Amino acid sequence: MRKSFLTLLAMYALPFISHAQNIFPSTGNVGIGTSSPQYPLHISTANTAGLVIWNTGALSSSSGAFIRAYNTGIPDGPNMRLGGFLFGTADANPVASRTGAQIEAYSEAAWAANAQPTFMRFLTTPADGTSPLERMRITSEGHIMLQRGTFLGITPTDRYTYDGKPQPHYGLQWVMDSWSAQGPTMWASAYGGMKFMTQGVPRITITGDGNVGIGADSPSGYKFAVNGDAIFTRIKVKNNASWPDYVFEESYKLPPLADIAAYVKTHKHLPEIPAAAEVEKDGLDVGEMNKQLLKKVEELTLYLIQQQQENERTAKRLKSLEEDNKRMNGEMEQLKAKVSAVHPK
Repeated sequence: MRKSFLTLLAMYALPFISHAQNIFPSTGNVGIGTSSPQYPLHISTANTAGLVIWNTGALSSSSGAFIRAYNTGIPDGPNMRLGGFLFGTADANPVASRTGAQIEAYSEAAWAANAQPTFMRFLTTPADGTSPLERMRITSEGHIMLQRGTFLGITPTDRYTYDGKPQPHYGLQWVMDSWSAQGPTMWASAYGGMKFMTQGVPRITITGDGNVGIGADSPSGYKFAVNGDAIFTRIKVKNNASWPDYVFEESYKLPPLADIAAYVKTHKHLPEIPAAAEVEKDGLDVGEMNKQLLKKVEELTLYLIQQQQENERTAKRLKSLEEDNKRMNGEMEQLKAKVSAVHPK
């Protein structure tokens, strides 16, 4: 059957290429541009225009030129190759052929009347190898799979080294971090910054210097900026400055309450606490404010302790006075009794 088809093909092409075609009945190979065809159809030419299939029919949604690669039989399991394209070089001897890249189609599972799951592989040859390796796969569900450590970006050769591995400045990849065995981590890099958008609007912005903005195109010099409301189940602020436990040191001089009263009367806010106009203009440093508020609470605690001690001293004095008054009353009663005995009424 194959020989008949090739013979018909050669006869059809004979009027146009009779000067360049050769048919070898012993092998059934057809050569165009070569006198020693190594394949069933062997085309050899120095012309760079390539092989053209020209469809002269009217264009429509169901027309167009096709290259069809069909097989006999139905795949009865996964990984059965349906065909592909190979790209490379070859000398006159086919043993010397070298494949540099290829595209292949495989069955993903056994085919049935209502299911023909297929995937495609894309392979290229590495700089230090001679055999093509799979770089990308499109599954039967349309998912695109990249091999781990394969870059996806606009300039993969513009790269740097992180964790001992290359990473493009303008791309992403899935890599195993050296400190974790849980699974690949997605590394993504963009030299000038990143924007994550929904509905055509930037929602999260990461600038080139590492500042992060949510709802803000520019974090304006802040490491983290939020334009809008935010809610937390927990927030922890670490402050590099000294925590105000020094208030409880014996060397700390607690400001007199009279000085505090005078300051509040003049400035309308506590010392070291920003005024309302300042907060409205510059915002509020949560960490610094918590530190200052704690300082005021600790100072207030000392004032309360002082007041408690003063109250205790006052209570002791009052008790002493009451005891003195009781004793004096007793002595007065005794004196009255003596006087009454000497001078009865």
